[in-house]
Amino acid sequence: MLRSQHVVCLLTARTLFHPVFGFSSSSLCAFARPSTSVFHRLRPSLSCGYCTVAPPSVAGPLSSRKPPTMGFDCIGIVSKDLEKSVEFYGILGVDIKQAGGPQHMEGTTASGVRIMLDSHELMKNINENWQPPSAPSGITLGFKQDSPSAVDDLHSAIAKAGFETVKEPWDAFWGQRYATVRDPDGNHVDIFAEL
Repeated sequence: MLRSQHVVCLLTARTLFHPVFGFSSSSLCAFARPSTSVFHRLRPSLSCGYCTVAPPSVAGPLSSRKPPTMGFDCIGIVSKDLEKSVEFYGILGVDIKQAGGPQHMEGTTASGVRIMLDSHELMKNINENWQPPSAPSGITLGFKQDSPSAVDDLHSAIAKAGFETVKEPWDAFWGQRYATVRDPDGNHVDIFAEL
């Protein structure tokens, strides 16, 4: 694997960038050369006009490759008390409603990520060997707010509704107003805004 961030095709003078992954010499055409490399193997079987940083199995004309369709869509939370979870996430601005039956509920955050709530009963019906998770799970959900005062106001509303605070709002050293609360199932939920 050749680690270079700039690859130039000598025939078309196009510069190919791949800032995260390195380049594989077998995935570039015979005319492509890493601009900062001291070694590069040629693959004459790949011709210019189709330069790619894709692995050889998907190499081909740029116009023939489709962008990936995978995207982050939802978070599933198993809840022992759907009513309390709906109330909690409602305070956070997520309008969660029944979807496909009384044991499965869904709502969408302002950023478009769905939150799905499933009852313990549903999980047992799907998988008889299912066991309730231990809390906290190690995963934290984060809800960005518009301002530091919005963090304080939201935290106050959550606390007044009887939900647990893990850490009161504070000015974090990384430049955000930050607070952490627990949802009804013990999952950590962070509320934050830029200072």
